[in-house]
Parts: sequence; C-alpha cells; structure tokens
Amino acid sequence: MRQLLSLRRSLVSIRFSSYSVSSGATVSHDWPNPPVPAENVDVTIAGGGLVGSAMALAFAASPFFKNHKIVLLESQSKLPKVSKNQPYSNRVCALNTQSVNLFRKLGAWDLMKSVRVQKVSRMQLQDEKVNLQTGLLIAADGYQSSIREMAKISTIQWNYDQFGIVATLQLADNTPENVVAWQRFLPTGPIACLPLSNTHSSLVWTVPKSMHKSMMNLTDEQFVDEINKAFTSDTYKQDMVISITDRLRSYWRQIVPSSPTIYQWPPTIINIEPRSRAAFPLSLLNANQYIRPRLALVGDSAHRIHPMAGQGVNMGFGDVECLIKVLEQAVRDGADFNSLTYLVDYERQRQAQCLARLLSIDALNRLYSTKFTPVVALRSIGLSFVNEFVPFKKFFAKQAASSTS
Repeated sequence: MRQLLSLRRSLVSIRFSSYSVSSGATVSHDWPNPPVPAENVDVTIAGGGLVGSAMALAFAASPFFKNHKIVLLESQSKLPKVSKNQPYSNRVCALNTQSVNLFRKLGAWDLMKSVRVQKVSRMQLQDEKVNLQTGLLIAADGYQSSIREMAKISTIQWNYDQFGIVATLQLADNTPENVVAWQRFLPTGPIACLPLSNTHSSLVWTVPKSMHKSMMNLTDEQFVDEINKAFTSDTYKQDMVISITDRLRSYWRQIVPSSPTIYQWPPTIINIEPRSRAAFPLSLLNANQYIRPRLALVGDSAHRIHPMAGQGVNMGFGDVECLIKVLEQAVRDGADFNSLTYLVDYERQRQAQCLARLLSIDALNRLYSTKFTPVVALRSIGLSFVNEFVPFKKFFAKQAASSTS
C-alpha cells in the first residue's frame, strides 16, 4: 500500500530551521519547549492548494514511490466540504487538455467531474508538535512563498497596476446551453466569463488599480449592469477601426469565400452569488531558480502570470507532470531522486516553457491595454483575419486548449 500522509498544519507557525544538502530540510515548530524527535520522510510538499494537492496525488499514483513516505503540509485546519450541490465559489480555473489528461492519468478526473474534489488516501488531523526531516522539499505555498524567500531565491517581478475582479454570476433563465467562454478586450482591460453550468458562469474582470475600489463599492445590481454593458455595449468601439476592419473583411471574403459566421450573444447576467465578489492585485513573477539542493518550486511559488489567458494553474499542473516524470526517471535509474543531476532537468524544461508563456501573455496584456488608434486597428485586423481564416482559427484554439507551458 502506498502511503500518502496528509498533515494539516498551520504553515504560519512553521519555520524551516535548517536547509542542508547532506541531511535534508528540517521542519520544526519554533517553540521554546524541548524539540520533538524528528520524523524522517522522503518528500515534503508545503502547500495543499490545487498544485500541491496534485503533486501529492501524483506521488500517490506513481508505482515508483509506493514505498516512500510523502507528507503534505497545508495551512487550513479542516478539509472543506465540497459537493456538487453546494454553491460555486469565486475560485474557478479553466483546465486545458494537458491538465485534464494529467488528472485522468492520476485517476481523479471522473471524481472531479462528479464532486469537484479528490480525496487523499489517508489523512490525519494532528495538533501535536512535529519535526520533519525530509529528503526533498517541494514548495507549493503560493506566489508569496516563504520557502522561496528562506532559500534566498531571487525573482523577476513587476506589478501591472491592475486588479482582477472575480465573481460567480447567475444567468437568465432563457440562456441557451452555456458552453461558450467569452472574453472581450476593453480599453480598461479584458473581461472574461467562463461557463460553470447552464445557470452560472465565473467572472474575471481586469481593471486599472484606480478603478477597482469604485467597482467593488457598487451594489450587486449596479455591478451586474456594468458587466452586461461591458459585454454588449458599443461604447468602447472606435468607428474608424470598425470601418477599416469591415472593408478588409469584405475584400478577404471576395478572395476566399467563407460561410457566414453564426454569432451568439453573450449570456445575460441577472445577479451574482452572495459574497462571491472579490479583487486581487495582478503581477508577473518568475523565480530565477526553480530548484536548490533537495528543494523544488512548483506552481505560483515558481511563477505567476496575468489571468487573461487562464494559464496560471495549468502551468502549475505542468510543473507537477514534469517533476514527477523527472523523479520517476531517477528512481528507474537507481539514483537518488533528490539529486541535482535530475532536478536540474526539471528546472531546464520548466524555465524555458514558463518564461516563454509569461512573456507572451505579458506582451498581449500590454498590446490590449493601449488606446493608440493605429495599434488598436492593427490588432483588430489581425483578429478579424484569424477569425475569417479557419485553419488559423483552429490552430490558435488548439494551442490555447493544449498548452501547459
């Protein structure tokens, strides 16, 4: 039987008292009482969010680690009760094909579809003092990672001077089958609506820092009005740009005839779920190193991206998939899976893929944040061309759905 030991601890009260290449990382409570004898484990995962839990599940599902002891540390004292009948929260992620395939491989996808949660194979809710001496520490403790700071790993980062506003939306009863993800690029930033069911969608709205407080202070009714206006109003359109793109579209259709596009209107929003509206600052972050001796960063601990393409958590799941493959190869070779010889393969692969994705999304955000008419016209022409030329449209849709980089 594989052993997956989930220890629900407060990470706030835990500090890493030492970090040694030879003896591993020791995790201890910073209390004046006599130290508790260290419990030896093979891998410690700090952070039980989406990426940390997926990492633990990957170890549990791997035949190469069935005899290893894996510890998952999480800040919450209790597991949340989640069922398909509970209201949707405002924390929603859009999984791409690679992430879905990962969860299918781990045997979790069917349960995720039916209940929206995956149970661990064993859990202890312990309150006693604990020392852990681990062979490998995996940091999945978020973009403000204390482990990354204690390991003195520097980062490249900047703030966007933007906020992301999220909410769970209630749709009108006459809404057709809700299977379309909507995104519109406004002068103030992109607004996106992701389908959750035929009655609910999830909102992610990027607004300038100067605007987010006023948006958060609106009543629910006023906020709903602003959402519907953002998706349907012609206020943000520029007549000159529309004239140019319509003329070029007409010329293009004369050269390459195409079937008329069937346009579907965005769903009508009638309300938001109580207490689902929230705002958070947007920034870019990339750690200059994803590994140190006996340490690996995954998820937001390693990188943070603008939400406009919905790639953040998918990049984290890409980290999980890459890291477990590297560690399995080490075990398959009869080597120490904590060795930097193997961990460096993880860093090399993920740094190249993640940095490229970070910079491309950053460039897109800057492109769509400008109001300069020539740039607006060029990007509109480009989008119109892609929309009219079906092979290009399919190519970009496939790339968006399958990439975890």
